[in-house]
Amino acid sequence: MRVCAVICEYNPFHLGHAYHLRAAREASGADYVLCLMSGALTQRGAFARHDKWLRARAALENGADLVLELPTRFACAPAPDFASGGVASGPMTATFLLPFALGACDALGGNVVTDAFGVVAMVAMTPLVTIQLLGVSYQRKLSKRTPVPAVGQVEEIIELA
Repeated sequence: MRVCAVICEYNPFHLGHAYHLRAAREASGADYVLCLMSGALTQRGAFARHDKWLRARAALENGADLVLELPTRFACAPAPDFASGGVASGPMTATFLLPFALGACDALGGNVVTDAFGVVAMVAMTPLVTIQLLGVSYQRKLSKRTPVPAVGQVEEIIELA
């Protein structure tokens, strides 16, 4: 069984989205297409034009086999976080990466209990490590900024007549 996952918004659903679902199924050779879609709020932080139920129904009627809601904390985030929310969040990782790794271990003749422990640890720890790395990156970015002087610290005021 092959599954293709599409991270999407469909705000609103249009013919280009229908083509994308068909092309994704065809290119991947998938038996099933899963859509991980934003809910009431879009990536830009605005309310979606149509409610999530209508957008999910449109996706199901045009080639998707299952539509799941992307958690709001990822759906309202910048593009890298929006996409990583679908890939690295617990539901998607546990659903796709863990069975894949366990199946690969079994297919290669390994012992799932002893040889796949690293994959299980990675599935559990990747979201936590990612958040910590984002925090470190943000702190470094803040430390490189030039501080803006407070109002009382301005030594010279130039008046324009």
